[in-house]
Amino acid sequence: MLIQPGVYRNRNAAGLLRGGTKQVTGILTGTRFFRLRKAIRVSQRQEDGVWICDCAALGIHAYGETKAESWKGFIDIFECDWDSIAGEKDSRLTRGAQALKRKYLDLVQAVEPIL
Repeated sequence: MLIQPGVYRNRNAAGLLRGGTKQVTGILTGTRFFRLRKAIRVSQRQEDGVWICDCAALGIHAYGETKAESWKGFIDIFECDWDSIAGEKDSRLTRGAQALKRKYLDLVQAVEPIL
């Protein structure tokens, strides 16, 4: 499944609007496409009227009033983590941030600009 703000693509669109776990293989932002080496599991659910997207492997927890807002939050957090951690020198990062950096570098196969 490829995710981008407001649009969700899946080879099998059945169940796309239900909660559950999605296997995400790429993330499309407004300016870049993050091609992943392997799919990540992102769970989505609604609790007390709030939609939540969680990725335990990356420690991402995004919230929104709608499903689309929670996915947008997920994308924003992913991109922000990449920008602030993945390219940073280890000496400038805490041990936790260094571990997260390794996860992102192992996960992301390529970052391609969107023209």
